[in-house]
Amino acid sequence: MFRSIGKFQWYPVRGSEGDDVTGVVIGQGTDPAFATAFLKAASHLAADVGKPTPSSYHYFAIPALYCFRHALELMLKAVLREVDAVLTACPAPENEPAPPATDPAILGSHSLFALERELTKKLQHHGYDYLVDRHRAIIKRIHDIDPGGMSLRYGIDKKGQLLLPTGWEVQIMEVEAAVTEVFEQLNLIYWVLQGYSLSNPIGHRQMWSY
Repeated sequence: MFRSIGKFQWYPVRGSEGDDVTGVVIGQGTDPAFATAFLKAASHLAADVGKPTPSSYHYFAIPALYCFRHALELMLKAVLREVDAVLTACPAPENEPAPPATDPAILGSHSLFALERELTKKLQHHGYDYLVDRHRAIIKRIHDIDPGGMSLRYGIDKKGQLLLPTGWEVQIMEVEAAVTEVFEQLNLIYWVLQGYSLSNPIGHRQMWSY
């Protein structure tokens, strides 16, 4: 079921030749890659949820929502780490003080709202706020359904109370469209920062835009 193949730099071929594998290989990934994987998994689940059925209940609805939410959480954290690595580490030409590196408590939290607020503060400080109010509203709406990142994981809390609000209808395809829109924008910001850090490690006022 599981076996170690040791360290690897790229994913081996899936086949029957010498160094091929017959299963799938895990262990070489970053937060953006994991985030994309959760988004794709959510989309697969949402496609099944969206099919007409006699009952409004669907086993995949909660896993789909969890994967959408987790994809956003991972991408927000990835962009925050990149902002810290690129912008916070490099003083501006005017020598204006940069915000301190993100508090580990925020990076370690599951609060989409806290992560978005921290990211917005830093992007606005550096003049690279490529998020818009619609993006922030979508993040806040997903946050409100599951503020602590637990309501889509467990049915009840430690006190035996229901975690999810009852009596809610979810238009899963609308959720997919909204989350994908925000995710793609966050991903774009991430790669803008990546491009900057690789091409111009100082003087971040010259960062190229899009």
